[in-house]
Amino acid sequence: MNHFYLGIDVGNSNSELSVLDEDRNCIYADTVPTLAEPFWREALELFAGHQLHAAFEIGTHYPWLCSLLEEYCCEVVVVNAQEFEVISKAQYKTDKIDASKIALGLWRGDLPEVIVPETRVQQDRRLVTHLHELSRQASRLKTRLRDILYAARLRCPYTDLWGTAGQTWLSEALPKLDPIEMKMAVQIVEQLKLLETQRAQMDKLVLERVQGYTEAALAHSVPGFGPLVILGVLSSIAGIGRFADGDHLASYFGLCGRIQIGRAHV
Repeated sequence: MNHFYLGIDVGNSNSELSVLDEDRNCIYADTVPTLAEPFWREALELFAGHQLHAAFEIGTHYPWLCSLLEEYCCEVVVVNAQEFEVISKAQYKTDKIDASKIALGLWRGDLPEVIVPETRVQQDRRLVTHLHELSRQASRLKTRLRDILYAARLRCPYTDLWGTAGQTWLSEALPKLDPIEMKMAVQIVEQLKLLETQRAQMDKLVLERVQGYTEAALAHSVPGFGPLVILGVLSSIAGIGRFADGDHLASYFGLCGRIQIGRAHV
């Protein structure tokens, strides 16, 4: 049974495929529409009965593409693009060249691999990212609202503009704005209220998702760890068993930096 090595450069519209045999000869190259599953299956079925290895760079499409490839391949590698020096240092860079270099790296076995967690963990990571984005949107809107008020020489005497006292002050301040600025401010307030409602809905979902982790009770014992932080940490770890020890886990989160002072290491 032959082994073939499939390198994929995934694009938003089209993806480039390059397949090497055991002697590093390119035996197949093609372009497939990225979102057209039948075209992927047609190409992959060409290697039925053989040991097919596949690799592609991590990106938006990685969850579904990884699942599809696992149906046909004995090995699927998701590549860390930033660490893939063969591509990043290439003098000439095209999608086809990238696909062939990924295939070659797969053949050599030196691709910088990204651990692909189970679907549930992938979903939790996206949930955490979504909640952080809601918070960023709210912060930007609050800054815009304050700018409008400052331009009209109106400054809230309370630290939290969105608290009870701040809201009372805001309801009295908005009518003092000129009609255009008041309209803008009112719309910003409406958007903030919508984001607040959406955030409350997602916070409930976070509480439910956290319970799916056996380490949740331990994480709750850490001072300052709320449900969102716990979900973010545990979904990032994606199973403590994949780390050799606590030092490797700390290194993964960047918490064990080493400073060299003379001959000593701290």
